[in-house]
Amino acid sequence: MVGLLRLDEYGVLSREVLFIVLVNSIFGFAIGFGAPSVAPLIVFVNVSMTFVGNVRTLSHALVTLIRPLLGPLIDHHGAKPFYLLGGVVTTVGYLSYALTESWLLLAAGLILTNADMFLRGFASTAAIGSCSESETRGKAFSLDMGVGQVTSMIAPLVGGYVVEQLQLSFKWIFGIVVGLMIGGLALMVTRHSSPKRVESVGALSLKAYLRQAFSIDRRLRSFALMLVLDWTMWGLSFPFYQLFIYKQLGATPEQLGIVVAISSASPAVAGFLLGPMLDRERPKWFLALSEFMAIGSFAPILVGTRPEVAYLSAIFWGLNYGLWVPAMNSLVLDTVGSKNFGRAIGNVSLLASLFSIPSPAIAGWLYDNISPKVPFAVTLVGAFSIGALMLILLKEPDRTQLARANS
Repeated sequence: MVGLLRLDEYGVLSREVLFIVLVNSIFGFAIGFGAPSVAPLIVFVNVSMTFVGNVRTLSHALVTLIRPLLGPLIDHHGAKPFYLLGGVVTTVGYLSYALTESWLLLAAGLILTNADMFLRGFASTAAIGSCSESETRGKAFSLDMGVGQVTSMIAPLVGGYVVEQLQLSFKWIFGIVVGLMIGGLALMVTRHSSPKRVESVGALSLKAYLRQAFSIDRRLRSFALMLVLDWTMWGLSFPFYQLFIYKQLGATPEQLGIVVAISSASPAVAGFLLGPMLDRERPKWFLALSEFMAIGSFAPILVGTRPEVAYLSAIFWGLNYGLWVPAMNSLVLDTVGSKNFGRAIGNVSLLASLFSIPSPAIAGWLYDNISPKVPFAVTLVGAFSIGALMLILLKEPDRTQLARANS
C-alpha cells in the first residue's frame, strides 16, 4: 500500500492547482458537516418522496439550461467568476435549509444545493484542467478528489455527533455550514487569480448557442452516449440514497454521518492511488469498473434490514465515485486537450443532463407507489449494462500523439 501511494509524485503540481484543492476542501467539509441533517430535515418537514423527486427534477432542468454557456465562457473568462457564482448559490441554498420551516424553503434549499456540482464543481474541474500539464492532469484531479473526500469524511462524523449528542437545531447546524462556505469564498476572492483565454467566445445568437451547445466532438460521441445512460440510471437512486437509509433502515443522524464519512473515505483512498495510475493506464477500464461496483453499493441495502449494512454499501458507493470522476475527466482531456476542455466536458455533460432530467421524478414516484427498493434495483441492472457497453464501445486516444500535439 505504501509503495503504491507515492505522495511525492504530487509535488509537481502547480500552486494554482493546490489552492483550488484547498478551497474545495473547505466546501467539502462544510457540505459533509451538514449532510447527516438533510434527510432528517426533509422528514421533519413531512413531504413525500414524489415531492422530493419533482423538486430535484426542477433543479436539474434549471442547471441544464445554463450548462451550454459555462464551458465556452469559462474557456474565455477563466473559472474564478463562475466558481464564485456557484459557491454563492450553494451558500444561499444552505441558508434556506437553516431557515426552513415549510416546504417552500425546503424546496429552495434542495434546488440551490443541488446546483453545486453543476456550477462550482464544474468551474473547479475546468480550473484544474487549465492549470495542469498533460502529464500531471490525472494526479491533479485525483489529489483534488482525495483531499476533498478526506475533509468531507471527517465532517459528517462531527456533524452527526453534534446533531445526536448536542441536539443543536437545524438553524445552528446549517448556519455553521454557511459560515464555512463564506470563508472559502473569501479566500477565492482575495487569493486566486484565474487565467483568461484570448479567443473570442463567439456570437451568442440562439442559433450559435444551440450549435455550440450540442456540438459533440466526434471523438467523444461514444462516451457521450455512455454518460447519458450513466446519469439517467444513477439519477434514479442518487437523490434518495440517504433518505432510504434513514427512513427504511431506521438510521440515526449519527449513523448517517458514519455512512457519509465512509462514502467519502473510500474515494479519497481511490483518488490518491489512481492519480499516478491514470497517467499511465487506460481510463475506460476504471470507468467500467466503477459501474460494476454498483453490486456492492446496492446489494447490502436491498437485502439488509439493519442500518449497519449501509456501512458496507457506502464503501462501494464511494469507490464508484472515486473511480469515475478522475477517469472521466482524464478521458476527455486526453481526447480534446486542455485548450478546449471546458467546452468539451460541458457539451457531453449537457447531453447527459438533458436526458436524465426526469430520473429523480420517476424515482420519487416509484419510491412512493411501487417500492422504495425499485429505483435502486433498476440502477443496479443499468450500471452493469453500461459497464459492459463501455468495454465494447469506448475508444481512447493515443497519448503519445496527444503529447506531440500539445508540445
